[in-house]
Amino acid sequence: MSRWIFYAIAIFTGFLFLAPFLWILLTSLKTDKDIYSLPIRIFPREVTLEQYIGIFQGSAKLGIYFTNSVVVTIISVAAIVLLSSMSGYGFARYRFFGDTLFIGFLLLVMAVPWAVYLVPIYIMEFKLHILNSKIGLILPYIALNLPLAILIMRGNFRGVSKEIEEAALVDGCSVMQTWARIMMPIVKPGLATVFIFTSIQVWEEFMFARTLITDYLNWTLPVGITMLRNEAQSWAFGTLSAAIVLCLIPLLVVFLSAQQYFIRGITEGAIKG
Repeated sequence: MSRWIFYAIAIFTGFLFLAPFLWILLTSLKTDKDIYSLPIRIFPREVTLEQYIGIFQGSAKLGIYFTNSVVVTIISVAAIVLLSSMSGYGFARYRFFGDTLFIGFLLLVMAVPWAVYLVPIYIMEFKLHILNSKIGLILPYIALNLPLAILIMRGNFRGVSKEIEEAALVDGCSVMQTWARIMMPIVKPGLATVFIFTSIQVWEEFMFARTLITDYLNWTLPVGITMLRNEAQSWAFGTLSAAIVLCLIPLLVVFLSAQQYFIRGITEGAIKG
């Protein structure tokens, strides 16, 4: 009986998280008449793709926003994965003056809300003349997501037996070769965890993208969608729902491609970190 109660609670909780996505998905498949009909209908009378067709026919800007998000996300995530794997390996295997203090600093950075960093970052980018550019978004995304990524990778590297590295060094591998050829394949769960977390954070981030970018040619999808809503009165809930679904598809692909490593990576990072 206790097991069935647990399953029921888990299913109910999962439904609460899935309900908004299901509502948006069903809305994107309705006609405008179904969307504004009273009483409100959950399921469409007739499944149609007219909302998706309207997006591609009605706005060329959506492609620009999508491309910007892809470029910013790929560069940011690649840099975070590389830097966190190198830094996490260093913190896990080497002791140096101030290493504990630096870990404490990373925790402090994580504890501060991102909104606190917005004004200082804006001032720095204004003086460096990198406002309204993709690099102006990429650098803050790397800096703000790197602390958590380093701690996750540090925990995963600490969970690997030192005998493996010692054997590689005896066989003639350098430190960099040991890290790249021996350790990196072993900590794939940690890499997948960092990859998923940072991809979601960067892809859906709105506050920095809206503040640091004012030129629509450099807007990312989260900002672009809110502007599409105001471009024409005919673009209402149906088109917005379809645009949101299209934005969520890349995140689903990222999660499904790395989900087999995700739980294991975050668990090992939490226990060993």
